[in-house]
Amino acid sequence: MSDEMGRKELEQYDNEYGGTEPAEGGGAWDPVPDGDYEAEVEQASVVQSKSGKPMAKLKLRIVGEDSGGRVLWKNAVLTGNSLPYAKKDLAAVGIEVGKLSDLPDALAGLVGAVLEVAVRNKDDNQNVYFNDVLHAAPAQADPDDFPFG
Repeated sequence: MSDEMGRKELEQYDNEYGGTEPAEGGGAWDPVPDGDYEAEVEQASVVQSKSGKPMAKLKLRIVGEDSGGRVLWKNAVLTGNSLPYAKKDLAAVGIEVGKLSDLPDALAGLVGAVLEVAVRNKDDNQNVYFNDVLHAAPAQADPDDFPFG
């Protein structure tokens, strides 16, 4: 069974489509304005960058009224000239590991935490800086801690 919709299925939406004007705004992507925000960590992992280097990748969702619901991405390459800055950002949210191989577990523990972040835009780049942890991530229950399985 295909998920594609054919002409017959789409015809019922023709009037709505034809009568709707495109949204206005600054293009396909409007950056989050410069400022300080509270943002919940939704995802945090170490991935491979386009150049093949290890990179911390965090997906943050702004909470609260100002830009609430908007998504921010924080990427930090974990080698070369970028490494001292990545370690500084990670330390700001309580992540200090002795070995890079320990970082994935430490990042996973950040999921669910609410951070104070600063957003700064310059040209077409949006930078996200970590300021502080406002609310720690909820503790993950260990299945071995339950007496009944």
